[in-house]
Amino acid sequence: MIEPVLDAVLRAPDTFGSRGEARGALVTAGLAPELADWLLLNLEAAADRYRWRVDRRALAALHARSAREDLWPVVEGPRQWSLRCVRGAASPYVNERDAQRLQAAGCPVVTIDGAGHFLHAERPREVVDAVAAGRAGAGPPAGDNGQPRPRDSAAASRPARARAPPSPAPPALHRGSRTCRARAGRRRAPARSPRRRRPDPARCPAA
Repeated sequence: MIEPVLDAVLRAPDTFGSRGEARGALVTAGLAPELADWLLLNLEAAADRYRWRVDRRALAALHARSAREDLWPVVEGPRQWSLRCVRGAASPYVNERDAQRLQAAGCPVVTIDGAGHFLHAERPREVVDAVAAGRAGAGPPAGDNGQPRPRDSAAASRPARARAPPSPAPPALHRGSRTCRARAGRRRAPARSPRRRRPDPARCPAA
């Protein structure tokens, strides 16, 4: 669950001499190595030490507040998007009763064996495959009880707008036609011979 992870993060020192020291502290607190590696992403270098880049106490308060909120209306109410739940088999966060309720609301539930709550850190490849499979087979956005949302009744009853017929193509011109010869005559201007300048007697040298 989330509580042991938050407890380990809250009890960890504020700074560390190295990332390895931070990893060792988290693993000693009982966290899995892959989960500790994921939590190390929240460290930043500060001078010659590493410190947490997040407010750990504010994070714990956020979790406590979100745990009290009822999000079922978002799942079961009308929506314009599709949902897909990916859970870890070792995590009781989404139990079987919740899984059945999610599926009844049109939200498929995928269970990854051997993964806990932080399955994106424990089984990243399986999570990517599950999400990609859901995007590839995603249908139309679900409405109430997971049924496809009907189209707008006004838009459905509106008759289709007829398209204007395409403009007829201009008739082809043959080389022998009068129009073709006239156009050719307008395009081709008659060649003019270059005008010769008369010599200027003042500039011509005397013979």
